[in-house]
Amino acid sequence: MEIKKYYFNEEFAGQVEGFNEVPAGYINKTVCGCGLTSVAIEKGGNTVITVPNIVLVQNKVEQYPNKRFNGEVLGVYGGVDREDVDAYINRIQDQPIKIMVTYDSLWKVEHLLDECHLIIDESDRLLGSVGLKLQDKKDAEDVDVITYLFEVAERYKDTVSFISATPIEVELLPKWVSEIEQIEMYWANTVKVVPICMQRQHPFSALKNEIILPIKKDGKVIVGDRVVSKVIVFMNSVDRAMKLVNECKLDKEEVGIICADNSRNDFKIRGYERVDTSGELPKYTFITSSGFQGIDLYDSEAINVVVSNTSRDHQMVDLTTDLRQATSRQRDKSNPNYDRYIYIYNQNAFEQSEEELIEIIENSEREINENCDLLNDLLSNKDKRYNSTLKRFGESEEFRTYTLKRNNGWIVNQLAFNADRRFILNTRRQYTKGFNII
Repeated sequence: MEIKKYYFNEEFAGQVEGFNEVPAGYINKTVCGCGLTSVAIEKGGNTVITVPNIVLVQNKVEQYPNKRFNGEVLGVYGGVDREDVDAYINRIQDQPIKIMVTYDSLWKVEHLLDECHLIIDESDRLLGSVGLKLQDKKDAEDVDVITYLFEVAERYKDTVSFISATPIEVELLPKWVSEIEQIEMYWANTVKVVPICMQRQHPFSALKNEIILPIKKDGKVIVGDRVVSKVIVFMNSVDRAMKLVNECKLDKEEVGIICADNSRNDFKIRGYERVDTSGELPKYTFITSSGFQGIDLYDSEAINVVVSNTSRDHQMVDLTTDLRQATSRQRDKSNPNYDRYIYIYNQNAFEQSEEELIEIIENSEREINENCDLLNDLLSNKDKRYNSTLKRFGESEEFRTYTLKRNNGWIVNQLAFNADRRFILNTRRQYTKGFNII
């Protein structure tokens, strides 16, 4: 299908005359922070925006009401139920429906979608959410979030909007996605963000010894061409972040955390504050991959630091945060580090060719297919070895990650393998290149 291209002389979508709603289709907005989500909230009619995580919902909802939209935006996630949604609908009178909902709670607002424009924001995270179960849905035992989301979106394929600055290649998604309008948007006033690369055998130790501890001791450290005295650290693990905080004996008032909002993380970060993203950040701010997607950060001094441990050969989607998404969170253009970030990584997996890495995935996929076929044969023949075989396979994290249980047996979770393929064919190519942000 031919790609429809938009060229805007304005910097943000909200500044474009007559641009009052997000168009339907599969949208590559090409840069982060261009304001499409703001248009969806502040303009147009009834809208449901589904996003990957609670932090993003809260970050956006907290910005309203404001001068641009003097209405209420409802955030829907764990702990918010159908009754709360219905109460919101009854409460608002003179404004359109504006709801932001996490992927795993979409079912709570499904009854409104006939009247609302469905927008799937940060859609590049869809494959990374494969395997997540629907939040609190009683009949969702065998349905993962992304399978359900695509089934719902297909019902509204004539009006649904997928939005991302780093969209997933459509050949890795259900076929119908490639058949809807394909859109690319180009914006004025972009800048190129370029990394200061630090290849180290132990990236987290390098972060500790070459950046955090020197700042603590001397108040600053020179990294590449920058003098660094304040950092926003993007990493995959709350445990890693807290281990680093404790080992460096950082003062609690100088530490902030942005991570998934759940009781497990509350326990891990106890004693430390979750960050208010609306203003200046603490000296050391740690953000996990479930926390940074789509949020807006405002700081006049801090430099972004992305830490990636790429030592594992498999489940490659877990190896790195999305560089463009992570490093585009800064919204304060007065920050002298606006166009730079530090990337600390070890290159063990990247040293293999794409062909070698793809072969790893394909071999694993064949093995998982054979396991599913064996289980299904045992199940259909009511073979007593089924339970013991399932138990043996179930001890493998790989089997649990890449399979789905359906009423008629076991199947390969193709989207999970496609997530790994996307990492190899797309994300790994970004790690030493610059890219545009708004």
